[in-house]
Amino acid sequence: MKQAKEIKRKIKSIISIQHITRAMKMVSAAKFKRAQVRLGGISAYFKRIKEMIADMASYLAEHKHPFVLSAADIAEAPRVRCLIVVTGDKGLCGSFNINICKEAENIIKRSKAEDYETVVISIGTKGYDYLKKRGYKVIFNMPLNKPDPKFDDIESVVNEVLHVYDSAISKDIQVLYTRYVSTITYKITVDKILPLDLKRREFTAQSTVQTVANDFKFEPNSSDILNYLLPRYVKMLIFNAIVESSCSEQGTRMITMSSATDKASELIGELTLILNRARQESITAEILDIVGGVNALKKAQE
Repeated sequence: MKQAKEIKRKIKSIISIQHITRAMKMVSAAKFKRAQVRLGGISAYFKRIKEMIADMASYLAEHKHPFVLSAADIAEAPRVRCLIVVTGDKGLCGSFNINICKEAENIIKRSKAEDYETVVISIGTKGYDYLKKRGYKVIFNMPLNKPDPKFDDIESVVNEVLHVYDSAISKDIQVLYTRYVSTITYKITVDKILPLDLKRREFTAQSTVQTVANDFKFEPNSSDILNYLLPRYVKMLIFNAIVESSCSEQGTRMITMSSATDKASELIGELTLILNRARQESITAEILDIVGGVNALKKAQE
């Protein structure tokens, strides 16, 4: 009976854990749905900004802007790479955070092999804790205190990125995040933020007009428009990475909690069979004891 009590205790514990994982699955599903809606909402806005930059690509090439560097400028820039790493603040989402952290570590090692120093800007505490513990140079960290940060909430990290670029700490800024593909598919992605590469496919493919840059009339003037548009594009790149990562994290957590709930059901079933077997063995042993006692009494009477 001692074994049966131990099995009952295990079943009770697993049922309690199953209640938690089922609740977390439902919460993650609701957050995942909201994240999908947000991602769909910003996609149109982000696409329009890229179209505007694509339309002005030839103008940007002719009129030098700090965000657009020539090959000579890039060659003279300091060999320092700034990597923005986007992770989550919480666990219980499978290998979501560790995969990003390991990829960040691989990028840092490859950069070192290319004779580049790497400085890290961390978004999310999981990435910060992992990289800081291993001695990598993390110059800024922004915790994600809520699963759905607003556009204005990332002002501090955007200012830090622009400071790193403007002060020539690094002229090669990239963002590492998990891109949402589908409910069960996520892809670790590295996007270059600065300097802008006007030959990138996303700009050449986004152009909506076939006119040359000189056909544009800028009001109040071109400098003011570009000084507003390009930093906003950089901010949108970072915000898009955060929203994509958040959507991927909630989807991964939902799947992980669903798997944990299913696994708990399997364990409960297996332990229930073991418990029933233990009960049968206990009953059989008691019956044998009774039969043995009866036979002993009969022999004593004879």
